[in-house]
Amino acid sequence: MSVNINIKKIKSTNDLEIKNVVTEITYVISKELNGKTSSIEGLANLDFTVLTEENYIPLSGVTQNVAKDWVLSCIGDRITSIEEYLDNGLSPQEEQTKIVSSEVNLPWETN
Repeated sequence: MSVNINIKKIKSTNDLEIKNVVTEITYVISKELNGKTSSIEGLANLDFTVLTEENYIPLSGVTQNVAKDWVLSCIGDRITSIEEYLDNGLSPQEEQTKIVSSEVNLPWETN
C-alpha cells in the first residue's frame, strides 16, 4: 500500500531576481485500506536559495508530478514516520470492553 499526495495550494513570489518562484506547497498525504482513509495535511517550504536559471521551473510550468516530487524532497526520511502515523489511523480499533455498573452506597455508610 502506498501513500497518495494531493496538492492543495501553491504559493509563489516575485520578490527574487527570478520571478514566479514557488515557495510553499500545501499538501495532503493519505492512505486508504478497506474503504477507510487516513490523512495528514502539511506545508512544504521550498529551498529557493539554491535556485539557478538552469534548475528553475516557473509557476506556469509546474506540473502536479513536479509539485509532488518537491513535497517528497522536503519530507525526506520523515515519510516513514508519516506512513506509520497513517497506518495507525487505518488499523482496526480494538473493541472496548463495556463495563456495566450501578450506583451503590458507600461501604462505610450504614443505612
